[in-house]
Amino acid sequence: MKGTTGTTGGSGNYSDLFNCKGTYSTIDGVGVWRPVTDVYLLNKSTTVAVHAPYDATQGKLGTAGTLHLEVQKAEGKDTDGLFCSAYTVSKTQNLDDGLTLNQLYAELGFDIALTNYNSKAEITNITITGGTSSGLPLSADYNVFATGNNYSYAYSSDHAFSPDITPLELEPTKDVKKYLLMIPIQLTQEMTLTLTVNGKTMKTTIATSDISNSAFVAKHLYTFYIRLKPSALSVDDVTVEDWEAVDVKNEDGTDNGMNWEEDNKPS
Repeated sequence: MKGTTGTTGGSGNYSDLFNCKGTYSTIDGVGVWRPVTDVYLLNKSTTVAVHAPYDATQGKLGTAGTLHLEVQKAEGKDTDGLFCSAYTVSKTQNLDDGLTLNQLYAELGFDIALTNYNSKAEITNITITGGTSSGLPLSADYNVFATGNNYSYAYSSDHAFSPDITPLELEPTKDVKKYLLMIPIQLTQEMTLTLTVNGKTMKTTIATSDISNSAFVAKHLYTFYIRLKPSALSVDDVTVEDWEAVDVKNEDGTDNGMNWEEDNKPS
């Protein structure tokens, strides 16, 4: 959480407050998250940015008031993503009223089926190149004071989307699902999807027109339905859904959904 007055320059600005932890409690029968340290607005308006989890990594690209996003975290602990919203609050407004945090990541889903395979197959790498002239970013910093739905990302120079994954074991009669975080971005060029299957490199292209609005948008799940043959790889369909409304689980049972509040609510 960080607050500044609505004026620029001069005196009277609030002190910056970063990573102020919130605690869960029940007030009048309603569960709420509140900062451990009370925040008083005195007689000034302010812009307040709230993010969850509270100890999310601060920006690494040299800009104050940012949070750091990395696609590699899809294989780690942060499978629920990162949530943040900024609000301009008046001196008389209760911060408990109507705070809705927005998911900052998009998510890619891979639903992979085997055709004409007589035995198991193992996928050890998923790579996507293209998408933009620089490729798809592996990391970015997000401006926490972007209000409303005006997402603001500063992309890193590393654009080689090939996250480390646990090998996927496929069987001829069973689809395999894998989910990876994606930093939202506008797509301007055709993408190439590359899988390493049983040590063999297999590729197929994905047109930007196959992706809704030619963009990976925050809070959305993009599922690629992939058909894998011994001699060919194809994407049969790409769907887009509201990530928040989907119960998303990897093959190992780990949850890639958006139930951060439920998952982190004290028992």
